[in-house]
Amino acid sequence: MGNSCPKPVKAPRIAMDKNKAVVIIGGGPSGVHMASQLAKRGYTNVTLLEASAELGGKSRTTVDKDGVPHDMGTCYLSNRYGPIRDLLAEYDPGNAEVDVTNEMIFGGLQRDGDDKDYTNGVSLVDIMLEKAEEASAIPSACWPICPDFLSTPAFVSAFVNYIRLHKKLLGSYDYGMPPRPRDFAAVDMTAMEFLNKHKLLAMVGLLRYSLQLQGYGVLETVPALYMLWWVHPNLLLGALKEPADLTQVTMLSKGYQSLWRSMAQAHSAKVKFMTGARVTRILRGDTPSVSFVNANGTPGFLAFDKLIMAVDMSRMAGLVDDLTPDEKDMFSGYSDGLVYCSTLYESDNRPAEFTTSLWMDRMLPNVERDGNADGGRIHAIRNFRVINGIDNVDKLRERRVAFQYLERGLRDGDDAILLKRLEQGLADAGDTNVVVLEQKAWPYMPRFTNAGLRQGGPWRVLASQGANNTLWIGSSVCFESVLDVVGYNNRLLASFDD
Repeated sequence: MGNSCPKPVKAPRIAMDKNKAVVIIGGGPSGVHMASQLAKRGYTNVTLLEASAELGGKSRTTVDKDGVPHDMGTCYLSNRYGPIRDLLAEYDPGNAEVDVTNEMIFGGLQRDGDDKDYTNGVSLVDIMLEKAEEASAIPSACWPICPDFLSTPAFVSAFVNYIRLHKKLLGSYDYGMPPRPRDFAAVDMTAMEFLNKHKLLAMVGLLRYSLQLQGYGVLETVPALYMLWWVHPNLLLGALKEPADLTQVTMLSKGYQSLWRSMAQAHSAKVKFMTGARVTRILRGDTPSVSFVNANGTPGFLAFDKLIMAVDMSRMAGLVDDLTPDEKDMFSGYSDGLVYCSTLYESDNRPAEFTTSLWMDRMLPNVERDGNADGGRIHAIRNFRVINGIDNVDKLRERRVAFQYLERGLRDGDDAILLKRLEQGLADAGDTNVVVLEQKAWPYMPRFTNAGLRQGGPWRVLASQGANNTLWIGSSVCFESVLDVVGYNNRLLASFDD
């Protein structure tokens, strides 16, 4: 490929001083991880400010009255999660992984008219091969009786061509932030347009599962680059050696939030973790400072030498009063994101319980079917009691977490909209005597638009790290996964001159 290969992604050298005051804004996985790593490197003056009452951000775990942990946000680990497994081994070794792959079921496809069937389903392999049938030359009348071996070649061909094309466009690199494409026109489209253009539609079933169901955008609207970013050849090549790796996912017996809490606790003597501290203003001039309000309404003030922003810059860039013109331009290319809502609810027992029930097509808005132009139907239900093999205490009632998705940013009043659509979905599922215990609507998958990517958004942020005594970390500058935010932090830490 010669000179057509993109240049590898490198962070600039970042001047740091272990004795200077560092303030981190945001106590999600990225902020907690960075604070822990600074403590391990010998930094002596680190303060983290988190607006909510708890650390963990979108890695939120609610423990019910029977001691069952329910992950309301981050759920999965896959075969690429080595950096997360290293953290678990170091900080939270009792938080065991539980394989849930074999007990996941997928609801009937919309083409089968089975939209309300919540009790019967098919496997992920069935879904993948059904989508491959649709993309093959097999007549639709033959799909119901088509043997798997007839649709498998179409899937395998698309699988191999995807890997080839990925390397052609982005070169060879370990998982993480990809190099900036030399020819952005080759990816300047939605994921579905990219799949259509390159005749890769046989992979739609796999990609709706691996990208879409994680809340990383529906294929019809998410920029193709984010699909290429997340579905890396290492994942697919690993599956060729060990096929189970392609679909195997695990969850944590204590939930994801346990990891970030354990990390904070391990370094609490060296890092000041302040929860309930809502930042109101940041100045980086001659006398850098952060103004904030405590949970009791008392104003606070902190001076700093280095600022680390671990918050969603698509929504919170305005906290920094003195952004430079280049920084303003850099952070102007975001979409308004998505909404991912999780609800812990209780209802009467069903005849059958599964670890996870998934309906990937329900994430697509469908005005003709349900009148909702931005989505919001239940697309996943998880039973964490079954996942962890815990006995049902009262035998009559069951607690589950339902997930919903909106193809737009979070707005005032969304809680009520999502609750109404939740109640309808649970009624369709046959759930009776429903009680909602907790509902959380997350602003999710902050990302650059294709226009922002075309202007180099993520790569410009990386190149600016350390300028104006500021570091930018978290999902809005890389990708919405704990794997990515930890990997991005590690990339920056390797560039520190301290």
